[in-house]
Amino acid sequence: MVEAAEAVRNLPGIIVQAAGRQPLAVMIPQGADLSWKRVMTSSFGSRYDKVVGNIAVEELARETYIKTIDQGFAPLVVELDRAITAAHPDLEAAVRYRMLMYAVRGDFRHWICAIGATNNRICLRFLYGSSLGAAPGTLRAGSTTMGTIDLTAVQDVDARLIGDLVDRAIVRVGEVKAGEASPLSAKIVR
Repeated sequence: MVEAAEAVRNLPGIIVQAAGRQPLAVMIPQGADLSWKRVMTSSFGSRYDKVVGNIAVEELARETYIKTIDQGFAPLVVELDRAITAAHPDLEAAVRYRMLMYAVRGDFRHWICAIGATNNRICLRFLYGSSLGAAPGTLRAGSTTMGTIDLTAVQDVDARLIGDLVDRAIVRVGEVKAGEASPLSAKIVR
């Protein structure tokens, strides 16, 4: 995060605050010609919005996560991140629970999907994956609600499939939050 702070510190009109163990805050003056106003990070997670100057701040969460995994998987994480953000550029990314998570409007309690690493693969997890109605064999069952796609190479990334699953996951999370459906009700075809 310190490297990220240094990167934006030199942009005109940007104030970076960091005091000891306090969260880092990047403030942008009101009226600045930028697409966001504030970025924060703490030991509990991070919030990144779109762009400051020509630096894509949302990439900071991805880059922070990549530093924690086997570097051989870095291109795969980048490609997954591109597929997810291409499908829904409004999703917020943060590193939580040793995964790169994506959520709508910072609601990481009801996260949409997450990229996680094991020793031999990258896993794209969907919180309510078991009820997304994905084709049989698309998602590996995880917990009661979770579904996972296991990937080992960049060419395994199917951006169209991932975009479709992200769309379905956003709808599903909305249904669960609205109380219209139980998180355990399955729609999957087996």
